Amino acid sequence: MGNMPTEVDCTLFAFVALMKYAPLDPDDDDNSEYGSKKLCHQFPTLSEYCDRIKSLYYPDWDRILRLEDSTILH
Repeated sequence: MGNMPTEVDCTLFAFVALMKYAPLDPDDDDNSEYGSKKLCHQFPTLSEYCDRIKSLYYPDWDRILRLEDSTILH
């Protein structure tokens, strides 16, 4: 990622974030060959890249997922 994200950065974030933050089977993530923890360990640069995009553009990500503010659903 350069000074500003490109369309490629946005697309890559979408795919990586899906694998990293929404594993298919959270209970089996540690045992899966393609589990998010293993992928993050295998590709730390990609994982950190995803974290940078998330914190830059979605600072309220964790709050929204915890549904602390139910007004976002209306």
